[in-house]
Amino acid sequence: MALNNQYIGGLWNNTSAKGTKFMKGSITIDGVETKMVIFENARKKKSTHPDYTIMRDTPLEKNDDDDPFASDPSDEPTGDNDSQSKLEGMPRDEDVIF
Repeated sequence: MALNNQYIGGLWNNTSAKGTKFMKGSITIDGVETKMVIFENARKKKSTHPDYTIMRDTPLEKNDDDDPFASDPSDEPTGDNDSQSKLEGMPRDEDVIF
């Protein structure tokens, strides 16, 4: 099988403004592109914990204090099932093994 049939994407090394090294890129599977960022797992304590953590590359809303987890009272759920958290799609602590 030719390499062209196996290629699904690429990653580039980056460094954040705070000096954190990470990789950024995208993969395309069945015509669907997914952008991602990959960080070294700084919380790895056991060999069963992953070496790297992969997250979708989605822009976070900027808050005045630059804390992506800070909540805005206007974003609080109103009890409607249609309300969505601004952190929807982010992994929960119980979903990620560190």
